[in-house]
Amino acid sequence: MSDKKYAVVVCGYNEMFNLPRCLKGLIHTVEKPEDLIFVDDASTDNSYEWVIEHYPQITRLRNQKNKHYAGAYNAGIRVAIDQGKDYVLMVNADTEVVEDNFVKKLVNVAERLQDAGFIGPKVYYRQKGEIQNTSLLKPTLWRHIFGWFCWRVRPSSYNRFGDQEHRAEFINTICCLIRARTINEAGLMDEKMGIYCEDAEWMTRAEGKGWNSYYVPKESIIHHEKRTGYEHYSLKTFMLKRNIVYYMLLRRGWNESALYALFAVALAIIRFGFAPLKRESMRRHVYFLRRLVIVYWKLLLRKPLGHWFGPPLGSWNNSYFNSSNSLQGQGDHRDK
Repeated sequence: MSDKKYAVVVCGYNEMFNLPRCLKGLIHTVEKPEDLIFVDDASTDNSYEWVIEHYPQITRLRNQKNKHYAGAYNAGIRVAIDQGKDYVLMVNADTEVVEDNFVKKLVNVAERLQDAGFIGPKVYYRQKGEIQNTSLLKPTLWRHIFGWFCWRVRPSSYNRFGDQEHRAEFINTICCLIRARTINEAGLMDEKMGIYCEDAEWMTRAEGKGWNSYYVPKESIIHHEKRTGYEHYSLKTFMLKRNIVYYMLLRRGWNESALYALFAVALAIIRFGFAPLKRESMRRHVYFLRRLVIVYWKLLLRKPLGHWFGPPLGSWNNSYFNSSNSLQGQGDHRDK
């Protein structure tokens, strides 16, 4: 077994329901309790107080303001790097450990694969035996257009996990081991993205420094993902659609970004048209569509990111339209 030092970073925002199951397993994956780093992202459900009471020996951080996924994990990773760790494992709070030694196994793989900046293990989806696809393809226009149809005809066509170790385009950071040297050379996640595609952008940036991503079929966790919050008009869907265009502007080019934005808006309009048949909220669809048009318009005009970009730089509520933020607004507003 490798003698390299590692830490495990888990972040939570109102994850009181999942934390007992999650930390009960993670505490056995580290050499010392303080190598388990918990970041509370401004929770309001007393989960941070519960961690203090039940796991006083682990390292704890608490954000005074919700920084969303990338900002919260960056805070924990910085602590691990400052402690001199050689590797950092990111893992979601809504998970359950199924193999106590999986982190050590991933570190051993990383020591064998010297170009590995990121390593993702086998992750189960809601129950053991149902594998979640965590070896992912980078966002491109044609993958989204053709994939939108292909996935509905044959969902298995996008499954890339398998039982074979392979180099991945990027790894879902539900559970991912990162080499400290990679972070030192490529930096941390782009906190402006909040969540979704931040891992694709991060690993693409690291790839430019010579660091690759790998999937290895080592059992690790069960991901108990919620079944709600992914509606076509939700905040999560907005952040995903927004970040794909932001990613494409950074890594693919303006033309592809603009075409994807047109495709996404057209699809949102179609879904708005079917909302009454599905008994979905028309108001929420309208709000989602307006926000999407505004963010795409300003991104494609290459405006400096501001409140209009949405979380974590701005809000997600109707007060947005009571301000001067609109397509004809008075400049760009930034959080202080």
